[in-house]
Amino acid sequence: MVAGWDIRGDEKIKSVGMRPLERSLEKLDDVRRKKLNDMIGSSGSGAPGGGSSVIVQTSTGASSESTGSVFVKKSAASMLSGKKPVQAVPSNKKGTSAKPAPSKKGDQQKAMKTVEHEDVEPSDMSLDEIESRISSLIQGETISQLKSTAWKERLEAISSLKEQVEGIKELDKSVEILVRLLCAIPGWSDKNVQVQQQTIEVISNIATTATKFPKKCVVLCLLGLSERVADIKTRVQAMKCLTTFSEAVGP
Repeated sequence: MVAGWDIRGDEKIKSVGMRPLERSLEKLDDVRRKKLNDMIGSSGSGAPGGGSSVIVQTSTGASSESTGSVFVKKSAASMLSGKKPVQAVPSNKKGTSAKPAPSKKGDQQKAMKTVEHEDVEPSDMSLDEIESRISSLIQGETISQLKSTAWKERLEAISSLKEQVEGIKELDKSVEILVRLLCAIPGWSDKNVQVQQQTIEVISNIATTATKFPKKCVVLCLLGLSERVADIKTRVQAMKCLTTFSEAVGP
């Protein structure tokens, strides 16, 4: 059953692409939409290659990743990488050699500097590894409650986690592992609307508070947020989170 879902889910995501997200982004004001368009507008036309992903099962029965989500993650990573397709140089019809345009000294110095690209494609990480790395930041009882089958316990755990995150002094060092935890448990497939809303709000708060929000965290959240945008019950929180992302990683 899972394998069949992965194949159908992969085909569905490939055929639909990011259209639901694009329709929702049209509701942003011009300034924020321009920021997001500038951020993702330099993507190439080639589709990224497929890949395998570790499926993390939570106690609520939902998997944190699938083959289809890997496709979307790689697509999002290519959009956020800022790499532009190489354009062909027009040929000189007259056969004369073109003289190089004079450049300023400042331009030459800039050209000598090495341009570093941020790694935006997140690697796979199991839930056990996430828990081991976050144990010094978040209480074990909170993590256990996030896995609970009782929605009230998960909701209580989200509120507690929010308070604990606000108390972290050097948040920038822990942004990625916190986002990974929330993507895994309670995850984007939680059945309770309040838990979904609170999870999105915690991620938004992290993106707002951190002085540097990694683009790979956007990639980790993009598929789940696109699904939450499509749900009227979580649309407001998801749109706000996307706006926060555009401000956090935009130019």
